[in-house]
Amino acid sequence: MVFISIIISVSLRIYNYSSNWASKYKHSKKIKKLIKLSNAEKLNSKQIKEIKRFYENYNLNVDVKWHQYYYRGNGKFSASYINEDIFYRKLEKKLNDFKFVEALTDKNLLSFIFPFANQPNTVLKNINGFYINDHNEFLSKAEVEDSLKINKFLIIKPTIDTGGGKNVKIFNPTEKHNLWEYLESYNKNFIIQRIVEQHPVMAGLNKTSLNTLRIMSFLNGSSVEVLSIVVRMGKEGSFTDNSTTGGLSCGVNLEGNLNAVGFQNITGHRFESNNNNIHFSTIKIPFMDKVLALINNLHMRVPYFKLISWDIAIDKNENIVLVEYNVKGQDINLHQLNNGPVLNRLISLID
Repeated sequence: MVFISIIISVSLRIYNYSSNWASKYKHSKKIKKLIKLSNAEKLNSKQIKEIKRFYENYNLNVDVKWHQYYYRGNGKFSASYINEDIFYRKLEKKLNDFKFVEALTDKNLLSFIFPFANQPNTVLKNINGFYINDHNEFLSKAEVEDSLKINKFLIIKPTIDTGGGKNVKIFNPTEKHNLWEYLESYNKNFIIQRIVEQHPVMAGLNKTSLNTLRIMSFLNGSSVEVLSIVVRMGKEGSFTDNSTTGGLSCGVNLEGNLNAVGFQNITGHRFESNNNNIHFSTIKIPFMDKVLALINNLHMRVPYFKLISWDIAIDKNENIVLVEYNVKGQDINLHQLNNGPVLNRLISLID
């Protein structure tokens, strides 16, 4: 038994070491690519020393290239930026209980978890291979076909373990010659929803995509704190607002005013206006009081996760719409690039 315990202990140490090394390598490779794409100049020796001294207080050795990327992008130097490697390895998994991620972030279950929140109108759900309507009634094959006799474009997307707009597609079911072949290409666990007709201010950011607010909130004791707000907009012709598909992002304050400068998150390139040449500094997102009230109520429903990134839309009827939420693999670059070191208050929580 003692021998087995030793083997298990050594195996766990090897696993943790290899996992940490793989994470460091992955993010080191990523930041080198970002530095090259953004053409970010190196930090000076004084700045590097300040960063190293700051993180010595937490017994951490950080890659200053992340600070270089953020600072050369937004002009806001701070030693307290958090790099991706530390965030994903040490902070996110400490604040959020990953045992519950797959179930509680399943897009098919959001109407159960957040019944009070407006959400995109659902036409059809596939849960574990079963087809279910928005009233949670199981459907036969004929009923599935009847529910999809809609001569309009709809959104289809996976509901589990998704991100970056992966496999999110727009389609018209009446134009599919083999509808079942198309549905079965998603295997199981997906959702089909009507397209949200968005508020004119949000549509003005880019008319072809659903443009959303990405809001990061922190459950601190019994209160919810909003750490950062960014509005994401797709590039012209795209129907998603993800940076991975070429979209832009811009920081937003609590009153809804956009920053003067936004960014393409993949390249770090700066933009002062959107594809319609509307300057970000002239745009104000409406109904922010309603948005922030909703975030407070939403986060209180899922205390398993202390740090959450919410995707929020505003529809043409001025309703605040929950699109989805993220608790694992949250994008921190768009927040720090747009709004500076907004996560610095969390550094003391790192072990």
